Amino acid sequence: MKNILVHLIFLVLSLIPLNSYAQGISYESFGKGIKVQAKDSSFYAKIGFRFQSLFSSSLNLENDVWDRSMMIRRSRLKAEGWALSPKFSYKVELALSNRDIKGGSKTEFGNTANIILDAVLKYHINSHWSAVVWSN
Repeated sequence: MKNILVHLIFLVLSLIPLNSYAQGISYESFGKGIKVQAKDSSFYAKIGFRFQSLFSSSLNLENDVWDRSMMIRRSRLKAEGWALSPKFSYKVELALSNRDIKGGSKTEFGNTANIILDAVLKYHINSHWSAVVWSN
């Protein structure tokens, strides 16, 4: 798992170079993610990360000893945007923590982990119609 996380972070950082002249990166406000758009408007991406931690502490009254634990309950990477044209949009949400992945207990999927939580591809035909490919 740690090896996958290192590769994923390396992939994300290599796709978003900080000193790039082909994209415009905007940091509008805290909590809205990193937005990248090509100068020729061939793609747009918004990348965000969130995690939820849990700290618990209890006191054993018999021997006056504290028991403390902390864990990351959820850790997720979100990306959304469009490619080639705003008519081709996408959204993907990936699970990064062990509690989110759930270890792969289904034999029909070869006991593989559930890393992709949500993935959507859309082609906007016009303002009222769109074709959707969705995986949940």
